Amino acid sequence: MKTPQGQYLVFTELDGAAINSSQDGLQEILPALELLRSRNIPLIATSMQSAEEVIPLIQALDLADPFIVENGGAIYVPDGSLKIEFKHNKRIQDYRVIELATSRQEIRHKLAAVRRQGEFKIEEFSKLRPDQTSDWSDLSPEQIRAAQSREYSEMVTFRGENGDLQRFQAEIELQQMRLMRYGDYFLVSGDHDEGSAVRLLLQLYREAHPDRPVISVGLSDSYLGSAMLHAVDIPILVRKEDGRFDEQVGRYGLKFTRNPGPVGWNQAVIAIITEDPEA
Repeated sequence: MKTPQGQYLVFTELDGAAINSSQDGLQEILPALELLRSRNIPLIATSMQSAEEVIPLIQALDLADPFIVENGGAIYVPDGSLKIEFKHNKRIQDYRVIELATSRQEIRHKLAAVRRQGEFKIEEFSKLRPDQTSDWSDLSPEQIRAAQSREYSEMVTFRGENGDLQRFQAEIELQQMRLMRYGDYFLVSGDHDEGSAVRLLLQLYREAHPDRPVISVGLSDSYLGSAMLHAVDIPILVRKEDGRFDEQVGRYGLKFTRNPGPVGWNQAVIAIITEDPEA
C-alpha cells in the first residue's frame, strides 16, 4: 500500500531578521515562497507584535494563510484558508479570530497590583501619548499607534537593578502572567505562548486533512521563536546576519541553516520541502 503524501505546514517567526518584507529580503526568499505556493503549503507567520502591526507584513509577503500574533494571544484565520468549521471568538474584516489569551485590560489590572505591592518603576506603553514616546521608542507615530493596539499583552519599560527585575518577574509569575524581554523593553502577557497556538493550528489542519499526515516545520533566528520551535516536528534555527546563532535558544533537537538571514531561510525551506539536503 502506498503511504499517503504528507501535508507540510511551515511556521516562521516574523520578529527576527530571517524573513522580512524589505525588497532585498523578499527577493532572497522568493524561490521558497513560490515553491510553497506551487505545492499549496501554508506559510504561517508567528509574531510578538499586534495584528495591526503584522497585517501589513502579511500583505507585503502576499500570504493568505493563518497567522499568530502577540506571543500566541490570538490566531487570525483568513476566510477560505481552512476547509473546516471551528470555534472562533470574533470576526475582523476577512479573518476569523481565535482568542487564546488574557485580555490587555486584565493584564493592566494585574500590573497595577504588582506595581503597587512591589513599588516597581515600570511604565506601560499603552498609557503614553504619541508626544511622550520620543524618548521611549524610535517608532514612527503610525507604528506607535499600531503597537498601542495590542489586545493580549502590554509592553513596559523597567527601571531598577537586576535583583529588582528578578523580583518583578517572580511577582508577574505569581499573577499567572509571563515576562519576556522584547528588544529594549519587556512584554507582559498571560500564561500562554506561541507553542500553544501552533499546537492548536496543527490540530485544525489535521482535522482538515484526515487522509494524510501533517508535517510541521518551524523557522526562527531568535529566542522569541523558541516556543514555536519546540512545538513543530522539524525546528530550524536560522543564523543571524553576523553568522552566529542565538545562544538563548539552545541546540537540542534543532536543525541549523548554513547561511544567515533570508538566504539561509530560503535554502532551508527548499531543502526540507524538496527533501534535497543539497538545496
